[in-house]
Amino acid sequence: KCPGMVCRPQPFRHNVRGSLQCVTVSETRMGQTRYTKFMTLPGILGSGEAEREYELAIALRLDESCEAGCLHSFFPTSLPLPFTGLFHATLELASNRKTIEDGSSLNDAVLNALGIFYAEMLHELREDGRLNDEPLDWLVAQGEFPEQLEIIARATWRRACDLPLILGLDGQWRTAAESLIGPVGYAHFLPRRLFGELAAVEEKEIENLLREELEVPEIEPSELLERLRNSELEIDERARAIVGISSTLPEQHHDRRLLLDTKLKSMPKSAIPFPPPSRHDQRRNLPRWSSARFIYPELWGRLVEQADGSTLREKITSLKGFRVTEFSVEGVIQALRARLGELLKSKHPDPDRLQSEFLGELYALHDRKRQRPTGAIRVKCKDGSWQDIASVHLSEAYGQCGKINAELYSTHPELLIDDPVGNGLPSEADDLEDFLLWLGINKWPRKTKEPLPKEWRETVQRALPETFIVFDGSKSQELQRDALAWGYTLAADYETVQELGDILATAPCAAVLAWLGNPPRK
Repeated sequence: KCPGMVCRPQPFRHNVRGSLQCVTVSETRMGQTRYTKFMTLPGILGSGEAEREYELAIALRLDESCEAGCLHSFFPTSLPLPFTGLFHATLELASNRKTIEDGSSLNDAVLNALGIFYAEMLHELREDGRLNDEPLDWLVAQGEFPEQLEIIARATWRRACDLPLILGLDGQWRTAAESLIGPVGYAHFLPRRLFGELAAVEEKEIENLLREELEVPEIEPSELLERLRNSELEIDERARAIVGISSTLPEQHHDRRLLLDTKLKSMPKSAIPFPPPSRHDQRRNLPRWSSARFIYPELWGRLVEQADGSTLREKITSLKGFRVTEFSVEGVIQALRARLGELLKSKHPDPDRLQSEFLGELYALHDRKRQRPTGAIRVKCKDGSWQDIASVHLSEAYGQCGKINAELYSTHPELLIDDPVGNGLPSEADDLEDFLLWLGINKWPRKTKEPLPKEWRETVQRALPETFIVFDGSKSQELQRDALAWGYTLAADYETVQELGDILATAPCAAVLAWLGNPPRK
């Protein structure tokens, strides 16, 4: 019956009651491969019906692109069949011969067999090396299946699940159950060498087929992240993985340990990553105790290239799940300060080191063209205590003014800043005085307000008029001088210099004269 064809028996699976006999033949002619399956089904519409023979045939063009057409039953019907190729089956047709008979159990059995036949045909062509495209390309529907032909799609995909039609990233063929897929678009951002069992797909349609029709399981995000973290990734691989994860996985899986700091070390899980400063002198390693980290410059460059968005701010926003924060000196200092406060509050065993490292970071990041950082800044004093810089003075390690202050306050070490090393500052730097003044340290003995000494009270009170009027902004009241009582109805402060009495009592005359004779003091 079939001259020139190669015939081979092929088993056939079905769910129709009764036995089934089939034989498959194939031929290739003018670039077209045609597979035909002859099958015999028992009578299924009623007992005693004679066996009848049915024919299935599928023709594919392998030398050029192949398009979808309509289902054929010796002649074309009007039912579109969205798989690429020409599909034929012996069917019970309606009277107009343009569609199939509704409610026909025999048609259901034949269409189910046609779907299985298609999947097995692709498997055989793949094993013979005759498919120029991947088998999955042929399993993608080019449109919606008519309701009457949905059984073909279900049967094809169901049978395809059991066949090794899925090529892994490692080049191995697997069934759906043996394969895995990753997050949406995973093939574009996961390293192939680390995820060999994942299906090798590039097109969105193929990925949707694996995900929705073949129901290939997805790799667990925890497994995906662990594999990435424990591998030696190239910078470009790491950047693509981070950008891909940020756009596909929920934020709870945006693992900051994938980011690298300026020492090429993995960031802690609780890190606050910042882009590297544009000034190279500011790109130092932030303290290990700090949650703030600068991203390794080369990695940051790749992230900017690949992240979504047309502006830098939009790109940073797209990485917000990784807590990437737009760089600013104020932002970094605030992150350092917050973490420092947490550690000091928890009674860290080495608070001096933490505070000196924080001050050292302030020096490395400072820009005197900007405003002084907000919040209290503490420095180490000569007595070993840490005081607000606004209450402390320059000492002998910080220029001529500091040397004079050290003489004036020789009996008050708590008012003098300690040497640079004790404060985490570089001792050889020539701008430390300017830096400390920018932070708010006192260049000279600072002015202060103190309650009026008792010995001056009578003199001040006598200087008041016998009768005078006081105002509080909305009310006024007439008072009598002799009716006032210190501490109850009368109080006074006066401006002086901090610890002036001790300065005058203990400081060398030369130091006092140098202080008073300095041009700003004139």
